[in-house]
Amino acid sequence: MRIVSWNIQWGRGADGCVDLSRTIGVLRELDADVICLQEVAVGMSGLPGNVTEDGVQRLWKGLPEYAAFFGPAVDVGASDGGRAQFGNLILSRLPVGQVWRHLLPWPADPTVPSMQRGCVEIVVDHSSGPVRVLTTHLEYYSAGARLAQTERLASLRGSQACSRRPATLRRRRPKARKVTPHLRPGRARHARYFAATSIAARANRPIELFRMTCRAAPGETRGLH
Repeated sequence: MRIVSWNIQWGRGADGCVDLSRTIGVLRELDADVICLQEVAVGMSGLPGNVTEDGVQRLWKGLPEYAAFFGPAVDVGASDGGRAQFGNLILSRLPVGQVWRHLLPWPADPTVPSMQRGCVEIVVDHSSGPVRVLTTHLEYYSAGARLAQTERLASLRGSQACSRRPATLRRRRPKARKVTPHLRPGRARHARYFAATSIAARANRPIELFRMTCRAAPGETRGLH
């Protein structure tokens, strides 16, 4: 399975121009099975570039072979009477079972600006078993909010609702015992991962996380965080 994660900044390039057609072109070249996108906007005219289009629909129409799962963390009234939304989007060309949209904690911190954050989670029906894929964008300014959000994400790993195999997914016989481990806060691998994603975001380019094959035991799902 090939997974790509990219903070697209609502389609804004390093030149300051908002053009989702360029984003779609890069994603086509990457040819990923699952695409995790952050900072996807719908009618957010207050953003640099005056974003008025529906970014979710634009991306989905540009990549019609993928199913789209959007989780708006911000959902407010727009100046035209509609809704303005901002959040995370997962695109998958593999079959998807259960989908969750988690709102993350947003503790008050009057010293810095902040916003509501969320996480989109899907269960991909991979050939070797179901695989959990999550994408999020943690709070940027408030360290306290980031910590609370990280703790909430860590709690999802052992939650009963997320650990059960959805009934819509077929059971498969395991072919190997080795499973790609979870990335946990505080570990060197976790730190390197977030450093890499941060660098990719600053350079305004996607990062290919990894190619992986996940082997799941009967009645169990495995996750990618």
